[in-house]
Amino acid sequence: MSETTNNQIDIFSELGMENASEKDKAAIIQSLQELLQERIMLRLDEILTEEQKASLSKYADDNSDNQLSVLKFIMDMIPNYEEISKDEALKIRQEIIEEYKAIRK
Repeated sequence: MSETTNNQIDIFSELGMENASEKDKAAIIQSLQELLQERIMLRLDEILTEEQKASLSKYADDNSDNQLSVLKFIMDMIPNYEEISKDEALKIRQEIIEEYKAIRK
C-alpha cells in the first residue's frame, strides 16, 4: 500500500469516516487534491520570479494536455518542490483534523 493510500486511510479513520462509501471518499480525495494544488501554486507564486512565472505559464499552456510534463518542469525549476508539496499536504491534513475536533466539542 502506498504512503498516499495509508495517509488517506488514516485521515478517514481520524474523522470517523472509515465506513463512508468509496464514492464519497473519492470525492473528498479529489477535493483535497485540488486544494493541495491551489496551496502549492500559492507557495510557488511567492517563490518564483516574474520571469519564472512567465516561463511556467507558457510551458503549462503549451503542454496543457500533459500534466506530468508540466509537473516535471516545475520540479526542475523548484528543487524543493516535493518538500513544499509534503509541507502543504501536512498543513491541510492538520487543519482538517483541528476543524473536525472543534466541531465535535
